[in-house]
Amino acid sequence: MAYSRTQWGKWYLLVPFPAVLITLIEAAVPGQPLPWWVYVLSTGVMAAVVLTFCSLTILDGGEFLRVRFGPIPLLGTKIRFDDIVSAEPARTNFLDGWGIHYSPSKGTILNVWGYRCVRIRTHCRVYWIGTDDPEGLCARIRGKTAASPEKSAAME
Repeated sequence: MAYSRTQWGKWYLLVPFPAVLITLIEAAVPGQPLPWWVYVLSTGVMAAVVLTFCSLTILDGGEFLRVRFGPIPLLGTKIRFDDIVSAEPARTNFLDGWGIHYSPSKGTILNVWGYRCVRIRTHCRVYWIGTDDPEGLCARIRGKTAASPEKSAAME
């Protein structure tokens, strides 16, 4: 059975923010009104960013664990199951933030909402992948990594 899980964030609430902010600034500062396209462009840029980062999908891609943001799938990563050393449920905090970035103290963080995640250690990196199903994802990773021939030989 294939593993596929999508976590949704509530970033869509930010789409009207640029238009509201521009309207407030325009009301407070006297002068020429801004053209209509400034509102459309700023709201469109925010909508594109939100559509890129409003969900995080984790898929079992056979040899790889695939992690991608979406529904516009521009960013993401894939991790070979054979490279995974350990996977355990963990929690990020507010200072770790959301999105995709590197933290010197933790490693690569991929998260869209909330603080629940899975910490995945590979031979050379650590990933913190946000999910609303950390136990299920850990079980899937452990099942795939225990089945690899190199891991089975190393455990004996």
